[in-house]
Amino acid sequence: MKRPKDAPELPGKSLMPSLTENKPTYRKYAISENWSQSTVITERYKLGVWIDPGPIDKYKRRDNRQRFGDQLFDREKDPDEIHNVIEKPGYAKVQKQLRKYLDDFTSKVPATGRMGFIRLTQGKKNAKT
Repeated sequence: MKRPKDAPELPGKSLMPSLTENKPTYRKYAISENWSQSTVITERYKLGVWIDPGPIDKYKRRDNRQRFGDQLFDREKDPDEIHNVIEKPGYAKVQKQLRKYLDDFTSKVPATGRMGFIRLTQGKKNAKT
């Protein structure tokens, strides 16, 4: 699969071989981010952390950080990710480990994708977060 000509070129490693050819990524963690959450995923666990939606008004209106808490799923025991175990004491160590990895990752890797999207949709003057 080729990148569309008009798509921005972003840093990173393609997951296409893993998705299309079922090749392993050899990564202990995978990170995913959208307008509302940063997520760290391991083979067994998935931690979703709410993030500031930034300066885009339509996303500000959907800011659910106060309404819903962060989420932790044990994908081995709950493959459908229905039961949030973030408040369960038995998962405190896992939660701490995943949060540390996410914090380390986000402190080292610039949010070029998100900021690029904000610049494209709102103009450079609003891309401050």
